[in-house]
Amino acid sequence: MLLAGCTGGEPGLPPSSAATTSPVTTSPVTTSPVTTSPVTTSPATTSPVTDGEGGEACPSFGPPEAVGTLAPAELDEVSGIAASRSLDGVLWVHEDSGAGPLIWGLDDEGSLLGTVVVGGAEAVDWEDIALGPGPSGGDWIYVADTGDNAAIRPAVALYRFPEPDPSAGSVTAQAIRVTYPAGPADVEALLVDPETGDAFLIAKRLLDAPEVYRVPAAAWDGGQTVAERAGDLGLGLTALIGGPVTAADASPDGDLLAVRTYGAVWVWRRGPGTEVAAALAEAPCPAPAPPEIQGEALALDEDGYLTVAEGAGATLWRVTGESVSGR
Repeated sequence: MLLAGCTGGEPGLPPSSAATTSPVTTSPVTTSPVTTSPVTTSPATTSPVTDGEGGEACPSFGPPEAVGTLAPAELDEVSGIAASRSLDGVLWVHEDSGAGPLIWGLDDEGSLLGTVVVGGAEAVDWEDIALGPGPSGGDWIYVADTGDNAAIRPAVALYRFPEPDPSAGSVTAQAIRVTYPAGPADVEALLVDPETGDAFLIAKRLLDAPEVYRVPAAAWDGGQTVAERAGDLGLGLTALIGGPVTAADASPDGDLLAVRTYGAVWVWRRGPGTEVAAALAEAPCPAPAPPEIQGEALALDEDGYLTVAEGAGATLWRVTGESVSGR
């Protein structure tokens, strides 16, 4: 293969029912932009390298290629991107806080195909988007309303809904209220295991190893859950390179996992029968990062991965995998 993620009463929380059909009431969360200096990235890896554990060769990639520009004027702070697995050439993006519960369908050059209103969802601080299996079969879109720069939100929310056509206009989301076992955490990265439907959230840390949390697929039935602490991201001292984690994804077959930081991309091979959290705990493989000052979004597909940064008219970058066989 080629390389391909309640109980009312508190602010920002979905209600107890699994299928939410009215917006969640919340108080606004004030977030401030993160100022970063340009990050110097390593040249693209064009031949296999061996991972830090002395195991099989890491995937090899071509250099980042600018393939388009995000055309819609309202897309000036994109925080998540996902590549459709059933709609050829369709990309899904969303904005950071303040844009409302909306997703934009784009073509593979960044032109607008349609805007979809996500009913039953509140957009406090949307940070990532992913594709994964849903309860009714087929691909569902998952959105993480998990941003919390000040670590003050008593709970956050995940939303999911069947993947719509970009021209659908609206869709109704199912919501789950999520808390963390040790209290509030700032989370900007989401991936969904294509095998199990479990959602994995990765904390945004500046120095410490980022925590990996698991929301089991079965937890959606209750409408609320405490995320399981599944482990830590295996970045080690490399966590200092490129800044904190801002996005994550799983390949369509789950063989490869990827994490984006402001200035770096890391990938993990996932062996047969290996749990997602166990794979992420290992040392990663470096992958080419486009020259984005503040990389915020990453999507794996069958050909490689795409990234985009914040800012109006942001460049859409593609990195193609040359040798990315997984299991």
